[in-house]
Amino acid sequence: MIEWEKDPNVGASRFWKEPPFSDAWNQRMEEHRSHYTRHRAVVELPPYDKVGAVVVHFFPCDQVKVIATL
Repeated sequence: MIEWEKDPNVGASRFWKEPPFSDAWNQRMEEHRSHYTRHRAVVELPPYDKVGAVVVHFFPCDQVKVIATL
């Protein structure tokens, strides 16, 4: 199973007037994170012979594909 979060407004913090990582900025970020969407999918891993890397592709339609590489 794969679980992930998605930020619906990526890069929004670059327009905030609060100094980065200040108390006000952190409070605003906490509010921003409350709007993240959470997703999960059960994905089959294709058969492989040797241990290698596992690559996970996240598609905009909230679908996931996993491949194993050497």
